[in-house]
Amino acid sequence: MDDAVGRLIDVGEMLIPGLTAVINDHLAENIPMILKGDFILPLLAVKVAHPKVKAVFVHEPEKDQIMRNYLAREGESQPFRAEVSHAYGNWLAGNGRKLKVPVIESRPWDSVIERVKRALGARSPQP
Repeated sequence: MDDAVGRLIDVGEMLIPGLTAVINDHLAENIPMILKGDFILPLLAVKVAHPKVKAVFVHEPEKDQIMRNYLAREGESQPFRAEVSHAYGNWLAGNGRKLKVPVIESRPWDSVIERVKRALGARSPQP
């Protein structure tokens, strides 16, 4: 499993230059955007470090909930995939906190938007 998490981190690191270019292009053209995805690492927020760029990571801390999410969305709980997702999510959350990028828990779901808004009001990460 550590191998799988390491590969996910490696992919995220490979994407940083391309995502940085996309973000910088949007900044230069003053075009708003929301960037989301599984391979976005907290380090990207630190590398971009622009006052208009905000980042927040939404973390699900419970593997069983991840399995229930897969079951509801895809019809099966996928225990190994959930275990990898859980470990990778924990790495992202820990790394985000270490780099001072806001991390919030995914639940309760009915308040996630407000909690994201509050987190985005926090100070931007510094390089």
